[in-house]
Amino acid sequence: MSETLVFLPWLRLEKPIELCDLIFCPIGEKIGYADLPERVIDQAKLISSSYTDRAGHPIPDFTIVLRRQGNDSHNLTSTEFSQAREYASLLFFCAWSLNEYYCQLGDYCNSSFFNVVGQRFVANDPEGICLTLRRRDGETLCGGFRHGQVRFVCPSQYAINRRTSVDLNLLSSLLNAKTHGSKIYDRLVSILGLLELANTDNDYMSFSSEIILMGSAYETFLDVKGKGKSKAFELSELFASTFKPYDTKTTQDAINNGRSIYINPKGAQPSWSVLQSWSHEIYQLRNDHVHSQSTPNRTWGWEELEHLIAAAFSFPLVVKVKLSEELFYTLTNRDKQLCYALPELLSIVGWNQPPYEFNNNWKKAISDASWSMTREQLVQMLANES
Repeated sequence: MSETLVFLPWLRLEKPIELCDLIFCPIGEKIGYADLPERVIDQAKLISSSYTDRAGHPIPDFTIVLRRQGNDSHNLTSTEFSQAREYASLLFFCAWSLNEYYCQLGDYCNSSFFNVVGQRFVANDPEGICLTLRRRDGETLCGGFRHGQVRFVCPSQYAINRRTSVDLNLLSSLLNAKTHGSKIYDRLVSILGLLELANTDNDYMSFSSEIILMGSAYETFLDVKGKGKSKAFELSELFASTFKPYDTKTTQDAINNGRSIYINPKGAQPSWSVLQSWSHEIYQLRNDHVHSQSTPNRTWGWEELEHLIAAAFSFPLVVKVKLSEELFYTLTNRDKQLCYALPELLSIVGWNQPPYEFNNNWKKAISDASWSMTREQLVQMLANES
């Protein structure tokens, strides 16, 4: 009888993470193999021998998915395999939310780290491996291999000595929202595939494709209807209103700083929040790419890469703010600092001006945002005292 190991070969966690009935558990030579039976440990070692870094060295450790209760916790059913895929997407989102940009030594991950693999094996042929290849019309099998002969090389961005951090507080809040039937959770889950594909860091993904995906993700998550007004305008209103308590910059401020934001009667206005102008522009850019249009007579306030960075930076914040509005999540001081930093970041230029690591404009804007947060706390304290 065959058994199935479900694992994430490129994900290196600091400690086990429980998600409902499953556990995402780090295992390896140096960190141990949890409480797996000896025969399963041998099988895990054999299977992992086919997964290597770029130099051909076997991966030092990886993440296996286990059932929390019952016998043979390693042997997941097909239903549990599907659940593991959904939960792995949640893990990606909660790890992605911690990304630090223009900071080479900070937290960073992409969706390539969260690839979920299922490997069947049988006791009388533990070394044999058959590859299941996905097709549009189903799948096909390719067999006749042995473990160790087949090589699965890590993604280019896999850092062999780095572990992936996960925002466990955010993860718990999302699971709580799921338990209570929150539409926030439903809408997020429906677009996790878009977010993952837009954030692989793979060269086959063009900026234009990633902008289409991120623009569409915002459209779905913010529940843009487009009734009585353009979707770009509605999305920009919803986005800006999400960050209204932290909004400190206008479009004119950004123009004064060198952003070439396009002003016209049907688009951005100097009095708009820079948050509204940015979100309006990325959705217009998304539409241009979807419909293969070009707009040579207009200017763009942000380059495509800047749009993608701003979208990746702001999307987790939007989710956190929405969760906090429904009392599933409490914004941390760090969350508030980043919310205050967002309009400042969108209104300045030269995010990556040297020196890149120690004093770039991006990091300075985030650091300066702590003063805005402190000022808000002082005002609130004085108001409470009065």
